[in-house]
Parts: sequence; C-alpha cells; structure tokens
Amino acid sequence: MKKLVLAVVFFIGCSAALVAQPRAIGGRLGYNWEVSYQHGFGGKNFLEIDAGTHDLFHGLQAAVVYNWIFASPSWASKGTWDWYAGVGAGGGFYFGHHDNYGGGFVGVAGQIGLSYTFWFPLQLSLDFRPIIGPRFGKNGVDFHTQGLFDLALGVRYSFGK
Repeated sequence: MKKLVLAVVFFIGCSAALVAQPRAIGGRLGYNWEVSYQHGFGGKNFLEIDAGTHDLFHGLQAAVVYNWIFASPSWASKGTWDWYAGVGAGGGFYFGHHDNYGGGFVGVAGQIGLSYTFWFPLQLSLDFRPIIGPRFGKNGVDFHTQGLFDLALGVRYSFGK
C-alpha cells in the first residue's frame, strides 16, 4: 500500500511540474508552413517541435530543436524579449517537382531567433532554421539545399506561465 501511495504522489508531482512549465502552440510561416509547439524547461531553455510543409508545399518535414535563451533585453515595459539559439535534428520527404527527383532527407537543424511574448498570451518570433544533411532519391545521394534559407515568422498562443 505504501508503494502505491508513493507512486501516486510521484505521478502527481511530475504532472504538476510539467503543467507549470511555459508552453506555446501555433504556427511557423515562411518558406515552409509548419505547426509549432514549444515546451519550456526552467527559465532559460525550451524544446521546439515543428512539422509541416517543405519547399513551398513540395513535401513534408519535421524538426526538433533544443534552444537556449542567451539574452533577454529589456526593450519594453510590458512583455518579454528573448534571443535564442539551438541545435537539433530534422527530416522529411519531398515530391519530384522539377527534376522528377522525389526522395527523403535527414540532417542537423540549427536555429537562431528573436521572440517577443506579450503580456497577454501571444508570442511572435522571427527565426532562421536550416536543416543540413544528405538527401536520398532515385538518382542517388546528394546535399539537401532547400532548407538553407528557412527564415520564418512564428505566431503562437503562450500558456503555462
């Protein structure tokens, strides 16, 4: 019985810790259109998970990036500004639209950006996140270049603070 009570208390404690962390859900719009989710860990880092289109709707991709907030300037009396950067992984597939080359890709994702979280639950961000790695297709293996210019505007509903 003691083990059951301890297990329930541990489960409730872990659940409360997850709910108390800041989170945001929304979209990331640019060269790719993606659904975006952010989950904070402490005050200075967060995990971002994005999934959506690739290369102007010629495929699908997903990326997971662990970001560190390295500066929080006080440019406004209300809201919060954050500069962040991180690293992770990404991958996806694309349809042959120009050269009949359809295939898949995997790679390392790097991200750098600036975000503003308003005093009400809205977050805007501007970030750059290329995915660099090999691309596999019918014609062999080469370098994935479509994701090198992935600049996007993020609009998210922020909750859990």
